[in-house]
Amino acid sequence: EYNSDSAWFDGYTFENPNFLTFIAAGNSGPSSRSIGAPATAKNIISVGAVNRGSNADTLISWSSRGPTSDGRIGPMVVAPGVGTDSSSAKNKKNGNCDTVEFSGTSMATPATAGAAALVRQYFKEGWYGDGTKGSGASYEATAALLKAVLLNGAQKISSFNNYDNNQGYGRVSLYHSIPLKKGGNSKIKFMKKEESIENKKSKVYEITMKGNPAGCADLRMTLVWTDEAAQSGCSKCLVNDLDFTAQVNDGNAVYPNGKKGKDSKNNAERIIITGLKAKDKVKMTVFGANLNREKMDFALVAVGCFGDVQTGPTPVPKPDTPQPSKKPVTTPAPNSQPPAPAPNEAPSPQGCVDDFNFKFKFKGVKRDCMWIFTEAKQSQKKKVCKKAKIKAKCPMACDLCEEETPPPVPFPTGGPGPGPGPCKDDKDFRFDQKDGQMSCKQIRKKFRKDIEKLFKTCWQTTD
Repeated sequence: EYNSDSAWFDGYTFENPNFLTFIAAGNSGPSSRSIGAPATAKNIISVGAVNRGSNADTLISWSSRGPTSDGRIGPMVVAPGVGTDSSSAKNKKNGNCDTVEFSGTSMATPATAGAAALVRQYFKEGWYGDGTKGSGASYEATAALLKAVLLNGAQKISSFNNYDNNQGYGRVSLYHSIPLKKGGNSKIKFMKKEESIENKKSKVYEITMKGNPAGCADLRMTLVWTDEAAQSGCSKCLVNDLDFTAQVNDGNAVYPNGKKGKDSKNNAERIIITGLKAKDKVKMTVFGANLNREKMDFALVAVGCFGDVQTGPTPVPKPDTPQPSKKPVTTPAPNSQPPAPAPNEAPSPQGCVDDFNFKFKFKGVKRDCMWIFTEAKQSQKKKVCKKAKIKAKCPMACDLCEEETPPPVPFPTGGPGPGPGPCKDDKDFRFDQKDGQMSCKQIRKKFRKDIEKLFKTCWQTTD
């Protein structure tokens, strides 16, 4: 569902157009519509998980699937998310930081964000000219441009179509997204356009395929625009609709996202054309189909074996400021905090994080959230967690979050074993002991050290 969290992320990016957020799709697959908010937002990149190494073409069964409640593609991309090294807390014995292997879409997400950071550097250092550093002017990429590049080069994984709600636009691949003269894909040429369009107006760009298009597997073109936030619970969440089509040698229109007609749901539209010949002319058309504003900014990219682009010059990059509005539209304040849970509602797992910089005084001594979690007696914990500010800053330590258990790492081949979290304890479950029954919470409290030892011994994998 598109909820207030989804709207907050969309509103923030709309007010700060250079800011791109990456959000894990969730680990609730393989059922459809299992993708959770805020990964249902429009202006972010939602990320699912595939296996790694030689198995990176295999979607992991627990990776959450789309579509979103209003029918948009989700997740948008996938990336390796199995047995990924991540940072862990300090070792109490020697004080050193450590690493730990985890699996989940939350492991695939930072890998994708790292790829986007490289794309931002690609523009900042001017590699986009001819694939060498400084061949183009330094350029500050918008979120729409970064997103267009990543979606444009994403590769279909086995057993799925080019566009679906298992893998979205495909597995992230910088090799197929941006050309590099040395150590990269030097065959392809890259085109970027960041411009604005008015309602019911069109912009046309024409490219001519050169010499040997067979040297490129395909011609890829992607249009992305940063849309306004929609209302929570929307059944149609797209506020501003742009249409993207392509024609080869003035033939029939080719529509985006594998559709036979216009896409009126997604704010990312990709077209892939194969089998082109030398001197074929491909015309790309962007049309302002139904805008809620005077004009909309968009990013358009293309990669393939083509020559010069017949169009006007790319405008100077715009500053990180919002666009003027045609109609008054309510969007979340750019500097506001993400929506807080209702008073009696547990924070969602994504937003349930203690503030480790927060300090408070208890009986004249400065304390923090970690003290509540590790040292405070139950009576002390109960007392301090009654205070509103401490509850807001230390939700995990005060047991206000939904119960979550760190997930075990499945076999790298995707073999048997428990699927990764997040997972919730059954509040009604009771475990029979000689001295009575125990709840999950009581089990954790009594056997915490043994559970941690078991986790370190049995649930982690090594290469």
